[in-house]
Amino acid sequence: MKWGGAVATAILFGLWVLSGWYQMALGSGPQWAATVEIGQLNLYWQTAANPGRRWGGIERRRQYPNGPTMLYYLRWQFDHWNFPASKPGGSSTDLFCFPLWAPTAGLAAMTCAAWMIDRRETRRRAKGLCPNCSYPRTGLAPGAVCPECGSAAPVSAALPTKDI
Repeated sequence: MKWGGAVATAILFGLWVLSGWYQMALGSGPQWAATVEIGQLNLYWQTAANPGRRWGGIERRRQYPNGPTMLYYLRWQFDHWNFPASKPGGSSTDLFCFPLWAPTAGLAAMTCAAWMIDRRETRRRAKGLCPNCSYPRTGLAPGAVCPECGSAAPVSAALPTKDI
């Protein structure tokens, strides 16, 4: 969990930053499309087919200036846009915008929590403490349950050790 979360967070963060310079699009013909651009995931849905519109590929664009002001142009909010049909019988388009920072921040928080829990358990095990309640297990038999909370002995404490 912790390594997978770290890799996924790094990928999402990289995608978020690169979306300022590149536009990536994926679509299924003229009905729907998903694009990643300027810091957000855009989902398009058309009510009627538009045969002239096709989606797909990666496009480099230079709409915004490069440099330290790039974060100013990245989108930070959730949005929904509805573009009505311009003529009777035409297609209307719904656009849902999801900023990429939101799943990146949520995934980063869960990954940090997993790393902190793992670090705490590793320290408790190294000090000979009960992994559940931190009771000192010194003087207990290797397979004995914790007298404080009743949890089973950790695997490393239950195994006999050799003296060299």
